[in-house]
Amino acid sequence: MTPEQEKTLLKSFDEFIEKKRCRKTPERRAVLSVVARITGNFSTADIYDLLKTDGFVVSMSTIYNALSLIEEFGVIRRQDYSRRTSLYERTDKMPGSFRADNLCHLICTECGKTKIVTDTELSRYVASLKFPRFVTAYTSINIYGICPACNRKKKQKSKNKNK
Repeated sequence: MTPEQEKTLLKSFDEFIEKKRCRKTPERRAVLSVVARITGNFSTADIYDLLKTDGFVVSMSTIYNALSLIEEFGVIRRQDYSRRTSLYERTDKMPGSFRADNLCHLICTECGKTKIVTDTELSRYVASLKFPRFVTAYTSINIYGICPACNRKKKQKSKNKNK
């Protein structure tokens, strides 16, 4: 995202906050600036760490509240991939966004790690689906299983147990 795009994004966010009659705080703007820089999925802990690196220390509750507003603003989506944590991802409404409308997530049921994959054939198929009186905004396909790293660990444990 270019500095000009970020400036436009922050201005739009300020207008959104004014319409909601919320306070414009430096913390909310800082969280949005970090979100604009992140690529891929991110957690509240990721935001906290990046803010801390920037020398901007805020509480986790402030981050949760800011992300809730930013989600309502429409530039991120919260995804609950596992029982362990929620992750966020940027939407196609983020200027200079890298996100597609139709995403497929591979989610490890052991460690919670999530990988985004794109499959043009799957995207075409999903886009061709029509539902009566329902307008699809976006799709998110979650495939749960065990990632290669956890699979190796499981096999190693099994090997060691049999010795």
